[in-house]
Amino acid sequence: MGHAVLLVPQVQTKSNNIPQDLVYKWSPSIGLSCADCKTPISVVFHDQTYRLTTIQNGTCEVETITRIYVDHDDVYIPNAFSPNGKGPEENEQFKVYGQGILKVEMMIFNRSGERVYTEMSSNPAWDGKYRGEFVQDGVYVYTIEITFLGGQKARKHGSVTVLR
Repeated sequence: MGHAVLLVPQVQTKSNNIPQDLVYKWSPSIGLSCADCKTPISVVFHDQTYRLTTIQNGTCEVETITRIYVDHDDVYIPNAFSPNGKGPEENEQFKVYGQGILKVEMMIFNRSGERVYTEMSSNPAWDGKYRGEFVQDGVYVYTIEITFLGGQKARKHGSVTVLR
């Protein structure tokens, strides 16, 4: 799911009275809960610009532009996991958590620099095995490239501790 944002325009008039006959037109309508209401909800996966046209009495038009910026650093990568079959489930595999993720390329290396895991998919998850056997407890290094639905990319590097 994308990031949900409530769009709330600030309408000002000389008399400070908001006319009841105002018509709202948002464009583009993609990702909006409604394109003709005052306060639509926008669900976006990438930065998005919206144009709001307000029309009064069918003749007086005012346009404004607003831009929504999506923070793609809002991902969680655990620093430890325990693939021992004793649960909880989220501790059994090492994976990336976040919203708006299209694909993840994950590579994990042992202390010798040998690659023990690699996968590219929408939700790769390392079960702590290398060549069908559980790896030894210890610290492993990862390189992760995340591609978000809007096409933006993020690279993450770090370490994960395997505890069984």
